Amino acid sequence: MSYLNAQDQIIARVKAIPNIDVYDEEMSDEKFAALIADSNQIKPFVTISFGGFIDPRRRINGIVGAKTHSHDATIVIRCVGSTSRTAWKVWELVHNQLIGFVPTNCSEISAALYGGTGEVSTLGNPARYATVQAYRLLVNSDNDGSTA
Repeated sequence: MSYLNAQDQIIARVKAIPNIDVYDEEMSDEKFAALIADSNQIKPFVTISFGGFIDPRRRINGIVGAKTHSHDATIVIRCVGSTSRTAWKVWELVHNQLIGFVPTNCSEISAALYGGTGEVSTLGNPARYATVQAYRLLVNSDNDGSTA
């Protein structure tokens, strides 16, 4: 499977967005969000989490066997900013980078079942607002069908 390669391509695509920090899986509790110079707002950031495989709808795979079937995988994106509006602006930038993107040996990325309504954390200073969106893609087998 080429899932790790696809993950690298997805992360690189999101990191291409200027002025936004990107973290694989989560932002460590030991790390402080960077502040925008001369302001009390955090620099927007994104976390990307990748889910494991599940079997796709039956019509996707044929009779060749589980080892060569495609698998459905999910991506969860959290976009964080100092205001709700900033978090949604970051979400829009990320969404436009990912929707329809086709990583190597995968299907195009599309929206999945879960789209968050937004979250707020006032535990830190300044407060943090986040949007959450799940995406899905099919990861194809790299198996060429040979048995040797």
